[in-house]
Amino acid sequence: MIRRPPRSTPKPSSAASDVYKRQVACRAADFVSFDVPEPPTGLDSGRRVVHASKRPLVDKRACAELVAGAEAAAAARGWTTDRHAHAPTCDVPAHDLPPAAAAVARAVVRRILFPCATTLFPRLVDAARPPVVRDCFVIRYDADGDAPGFASLKPHVDESLVSFTVPLNERDEYDDGGLFVAPTGDLINGDAGSVLCFYGGVPHGGYPISRGTRRVLTAFLVAGANASGQPPGYALP
Repeated sequence: MIRRPPRSTPKPSSAASDVYKRQVACRAADFVSFDVPEPPTGLDSGRRVVHASKRPLVDKRACAELVAGAEAAAAARGWTTDRHAHAPTCDVPAHDLPPAAAAVARAVVRRILFPCATTLFPRLVDAARPPVVRDCFVIRYDADGDAPGFASLKPHVDESLVSFTVPLNERDEYDDGGLFVAPTGDLINGDAGSVLCFYGGVPHGGYPISRGTRRVLTAFLVAGANASGQPPGYALP
């Protein structure tokens, strides 16, 4: 869970400021949509419950800030590998990121991911009442068995209405990998800053990488009124 922010909020990094300056005007035309067989009932998007942006939506500097922040947090506290019992990942939760990187994560969620969710899943996510972030974290995948990250993530479903994954490093830094959509066999990936958005109930996994290290920002959104007294984008433990 993303914890309550500190009373004294540090000045955002330049990367976070850049994200805050521009709220993405998300359009369905900016995404490629994928059909799945037997989609859940009640979804206004029908079979199209997996979406991938045609271009990066998250600034490259923001991606680099998140990668550096995750590495710094891991150097201080280690990578977590037991927060998700049914589908373990090697990750750093957003609340453990250094202040500058945490500010970037909040900016990405509020300014980019929320608008995309309301556009792509308007019946699930009410634009007038922003969703709550159930969890947000930076994942590390490693092909080398001696490195901290896992090479893959087994197929599973998320405890979310809408899930996001944002690749944080370029594809020339690793081979293979990507979002594996189990019902169709589709394998979806993108350049750093691309946004992959899907209904949390779709079985999916992380396809194995065979070289290098792949880094991904993941966020789980759920519906519900924000009773925390904090700005949208926080979920209390």
